[in-house]
Amino acid sequence: MSVLEIPVVRWASGVISGGSVALFAFFIADGTAQLALYAMAAFVMIAEPIILRRAVQQL
Repeated sequence: MSVLEIPVVRWASGVISGGSVALFAFFIADGTAQLALYAMAAFVMIAEPIILRRAVQQL
């Protein structure tokens, strides 16, 4: 059994990755770049767990 088979681990990975991008956007970026980074953070938070689930299913 892989650790990635546990849903909480997959979603936590997405939240941590997306959260780090959002924090970077909040503290470093300005203007349009900040909005783009927020959009990317939201995408990462949603897409990463889904991609990890599909990867585990193919093993």
